[in-house]
Amino acid sequence: DWSDKTGGSIEWVMKGENLLTEMYSALKAEVSVNKETDYNIPLLNSLKKSDRLLIVGQAMSHCVNYTTRDIIERWPKSELHKICVITDCMSSVTGFEKEGEEFLNFLKEKGIQTRLAKDVF
Repeated sequence: DWSDKTGGSIEWVMKGENLLTEMYSALKAEVSVNKETDYNIPLLNSLKKSDRLLIVGQAMSHCVNYTTRDIIERWPKSELHKICVITDCMSSVTGFEKEGEEFLNFLKEKGIQTRLAKDVF
């Protein structure tokens, strides 16, 4: 629907396809074992073209956490204001709520915006 209404395109990214390594982040594996599990520079460069990067997904404690940290690590410091994590569009894996809270604290320390969906759209 969004693509039809805006004319924008969706770039689908597959992750976790290699059985030899864990891949919480959409940008890189925990331990790189080949080119496909290295840091995905083309994906980061595509994200950098955005006027505003809205981050949502599952789970806050794992995949969203690791992906966002990997983005922030290589994002231009002068453009961190473009990143916004929508906190009510994600939740932590049961039993890992502490990691989710630590992630939110990390975002605050880095000056990353957090918003509710109703305040973004």
